[in-house]
Amino acid sequence: MNTKYAAQIIHKLQETLIDAVLIPPSNDLQMLLGFSPFICERFQGLFFQANGHHFYVCNRLSADEIQPYLQDIPLYIWTDCERYTTVVKDILAEYQLSNKKIGALYQTPGSWITELSELCPITWVPFYQHMNETRIIKSNKELDALRQASHITDLAWQDALSYIQPGRSVSEIVNFINSRMIHYGGTAPACNAYEKKAAGYPHYVMPKLSHIMESTDSLLVDFGCAVNGYRSDCTRTVFLGKVSSQERELYSLVLSANLTAEALLAEGIPCCSIDAAARDVIKKGGCNDFFITRLGHGIGINGHEAPDISAVNQKKLMRGMAFTIEPGIYIPGIIGIRIEDVCIINQYGLPEVLNKTTKELTILS
Repeated sequence: MNTKYAAQIIHKLQETLIDAVLIPPSNDLQMLLGFSPFICERFQGLFFQANGHHFYVCNRLSADEIQPYLQDIPLYIWTDCERYTTVVKDILAEYQLSNKKIGALYQTPGSWITELSELCPITWVPFYQHMNETRIIKSNKELDALRQASHITDLAWQDALSYIQPGRSVSEIVNFINSRMIHYGGTAPACNAYEKKAAGYPHYVMPKLSHIMESTDSLLVDFGCAVNGYRSDCTRTVFLGKVSSQERELYSLVLSANLTAEALLAEGIPCCSIDAAARDVIKKGGCNDFFITRLGHGIGINGHEAPDISAVNQKKLMRGMAFTIEPGIYIPGIIGIRIEDVCIINQYGLPEVLNKTTKELTILS
């Protein structure tokens, strides 16, 4: 078990007066045990207690897989011939967790919480943000992994600039970028690319992978990979051929917002102040209604974690924090432009922008 991470979780449980947290298969479980099984409808997870008496519950089908990673943590097994809720109820009573508070993470299926609540006298409380806070300060080793992952995305993007051209499909471009991240040593590559009109709907409209790029298109590419489990996250927007004067102005606004925010980064600066500085640039350019997201998010073993760089987060930047800066302008059905870098406050209290690849207006043909 990762004893440092375990101690941080125990401290957070004790601080919040929560008796235990259920950690399902997830990156958090991977970080704790060095392994995380596949999550499906069959209940399984680590009941991690504030008193240190942890235990794991899973279906017989997963027992042999998880057992080697549990060390001295007791394993309780249920089968498809019985209700897991009955088994868990008895185990909770054995560990005196009946009528106690148990934290739930966002990865915990709602059906598990509902089914257990119907039979087990426990109180579920949100623990996702608390779990995030246990990882908000990265060690030098973790920061190095983030640097390496971002370097890999930079190398892949440099290759992509020679590959993206009219006549190629979005799918071909995505596959190429993923393959280059793997080529340079990244794992778990993830790439989404949005042609001009689709990019006007950030994140929540599926990319049109079959779209064939044209000389009047732009392409927003959001991509990253992992090194030792720590992720990168970079976005660049490029144009293919013609760029209108309005598109140039929009791009200039986003770039200015990105650079303004990154110039402000320093130990002790509130996250909300950084968001405000970038938002003010876009507001003065008349596009405030089209900057509809927070400025950034934390990053580590999960692509999104604490701290949020947003208008509502007053937490101050501290040494060891890692996060993205990603202003954007999204005009539905017309165009979307985003520029995203991973940034850190290093062990000396100094800011670093980990992505080094160009952010200047790029026109490919």
